[in-house]
Amino acid sequence: MFRRKEFWGIIMLIIGVLLLLSNLDFIDYSIQRIIHDFWPALLVIVGIYLIVRALSKKEDTDNLVINITSSDGNRVGKKYSQAFGDLKLETRDMEVDGLDTSITFGDTFISLVGAKLNPGINYVSLSSSFGDITVIIPERMEVLAAASNTFGDLHILDKMVDGLSNHLSAQTAGYSAAESKVNIRANGVFGDIRIYRG
Repeated sequence: MFRRKEFWGIIMLIIGVLLLLSNLDFIDYSIQRIIHDFWPALLVIVGIYLIVRALSKKEDTDNLVINITSSDGNRVGKKYSQAFGDLKLETRDMEVDGLDTSITFGDTFISLVGAKLNPGINYVSLSSSFGDITVIIPERMEVLAAASNTFGDLHILDKMVDGLSNHLSAQTAGYSAAESKVNIRANGVFGDIRIYRG
């Protein structure tokens, strides 16, 4: 299967050859006509490429994890990052302080049930460009959550807002006094963000 750079190189080569043949009068097409007639084919080629790439990769989320460490060698967190596909993360028996996810096209689902918390504030950062973000919080976990998105609904604990360019924050009743707590920041462009107890 072609790598990304090879794929786009081939697309550019095909377009360039068609335009060159048109300019040299080997084919009787104008540049506007070539673009008008062949742009749907480009969409079909890109779609086929994305489908074949998704079917051939079949990565699990463990392959997408990057452990983040500080200069003194202590682990600071984990980063999950991918361009296409959904991310489903169960954090049972996992330290969540420093958890950072970034998804371009796809939904993010994170369950904090059974997660290990360090004393103090445990930071979790989530972002998505095109897709929903859902976070399930266990009953005894104290949380401060803030979210923003451009298009979509925000549901945080018992609060909700919808429309364009939304911002919303909420915290559980025992957050201030809790010895171990979670601070969640979620940002999206297109998609809903839901953070709730489950």
